[in-house]
Order: sequence, then C-alpha cells, then structure tokens
Amino acid sequence: MIMDELPVSSGLEWRKKRERGELIQLPYSGYIVRIRTVRPDELLKLGKIPQVLTTLLLEEIYGKGEEDKYEKFLSDSETPEEAMAMLESLRVVCVAGLVEPKVVENPTKDNEIAIDDIDLADRAYIFRLVFAPSEALSRFRYEPPSNVDVMADGATDPQPTV
Repeated sequence: MIMDELPVSSGLEWRKKRERGELIQLPYSGYIVRIRTVRPDELLKLGKIPQVLTTLLLEEIYGKGEEDKYEKFLSDSETPEEAMAMLESLRVVCVAGLVEPKVVENPTKDNEIAIDDIDLADRAYIFRLVFAPSEALSRFRYEPPSNVDVMADGATDPQPTV
C-alpha cells in the first residue's frame, strides 16, 4: 500500500511555521516583521484576554458567527470601554503573533519593541493575519523587489588610501 511507503512528517516540520513564522512587510509602516498564525485555543490558554476577544475566539472554535467577524470586531467600538477592549485585544494578538521583533513591556534589546511602536493600522493588519490559516500566511510573505540588483559586499574592491 502506498501510505505505508510515505515518510512520517518530522516534529520539526510540524513546529516550523509556529516557531519560525513568515516574513511579512507591514503595509502602513513598511517595516518587515516575522509573524506566525495563532490558533484561537492558543490565545485562550494565555488567559487574561479581554472578554470581547474571548467571545470572538469561542465563536471561531465552535464555528459560529459571521464570515466577516474579524472585520466587524475591528470596527464595532461604540463606547470608550469597547475601544479600550479592542486595543487590548490587538495588543494580546500582536504579542502572541509577532515572532520578531518581540513585543515586550519595556524593550531594551535590538529585537524588542513596545506595542506603542506599532501603528494602529499595522496592529489591525497583524490581527487579521494572525487568524489566517498558516498556509494562507505564506501568500503575504515578503519578497524583495525584483528590480533591485544584488551588489557585491566590496571587500575585494581596491580601497582609497588616506
């Protein structure tokens, strides 16, 4: 039987997209980040997430809700409290989804940023991508412009004398 001849997928293959993520260029700031998808159950396990996000995640897990629930979630803040809950939800999702740079409370290392370093529009973009299936995320992978030539590093070029 053909199935008996197929190699079993390694644990590394299973973990790669979750641990490594994909390079994505954020559309508003233009910054390049490494982002991964996050399953709703992973976010629920984090605890301390706003109730509005918990409700959205439960709808996703149980297959309820509308097709455009994420868009509605990002646009339906009618009160200051709802807006604050939505902003906290964006923070939770960005912390969970950004592999590099890492979002931390007080950044001190080169690969760390604060949530306030990310434009609100880029946070919303990250929110949408984090909930996409991991296969879909690769469609948004950063590709350098094709009209840019690769240059030599110049190490072997003659240098001017001073």
